[in-house]
Amino acid sequence: MVTLTGRDAELRALDAARAAACPRVVLVEAPAGGGKTALIDHWLAGARATRVLRVSGEPTETHIPHGVLDVLRRRAGGELDTVRSGVLVLDDAQWADPESIDALVFALRRLVDEPLLTIVASRPGADLRGLARLADTRLTLAPLTQADVRALTGLADGPARRLWEHTGGLPGHVRALAAHVPSDPEAPLPAPAVVIAEIGRALAACTPAARALVQAASVLGNGCRLADAAQLAEGSAAPAAAAPHDLAGG
Repeated sequence: MVTLTGRDAELRALDAARAAACPRVVLVEAPAGGGKTALIDHWLAGARATRVLRVSGEPTETHIPHGVLDVLRRRAGGELDTVRSGVLVLDDAQWADPESIDALVFALRRLVDEPLLTIVASRPGADLRGLARLADTRLTLAPLTQADVRALTGLADGPARRLWEHTGGLPGHVRALAAHVPSDPEAPLPAPAVVIAEIGRALAACTPAARALVQAASVLGNGCRLADAAQLAEGSAAPAAAAPHDLAGG
């Protein structure tokens, strides 16, 4: 079972939603590394649900119509309207295609007294269309406290404080880096793999000029001037006007 710290209230809320024995939708929100999947895994391990159907969004399939719905149908062994009991989990809903979300909303709105608990995990601000409006319970996962980080990792006060500050208390990042806190208090901590992957995807979507500007700014460090980053990236300040426009999405 996944070890959790600081999530007792959220676990009780999931227990209450399950105990209602009628259609319930729980929306769990947190940024990347915020512990959404760990919370759901921990709760499912102790829930003894007779039937669990689990699907997730995928960043490379966001624009494939009915992609998530197709996976759900295959795992359910039939049409979506056959899913009427147990627990349905949609993880990484921020990457689910809009058509699948619409189909799920259509099906959930037609449940009356079926004991189906739907748990939707998403990053804050995601466009979940009508799915967010169906939520009976909304759980926003707060970052861990410094004491939580100590309890979760077993680190001494100093390293735990460094890890807490470095990760912002996000439990996924805390777990990923707990074994990599350097003994030298002056040595930098590494970046979590999930953050590196997110940055890689974002950079891949940038124009070459914008990508060069970001890379130059990372070399110069926090607080660098835009003109200095542009000069390092291209040898002149000329791209400084265009590249930020590209970074903002055009």
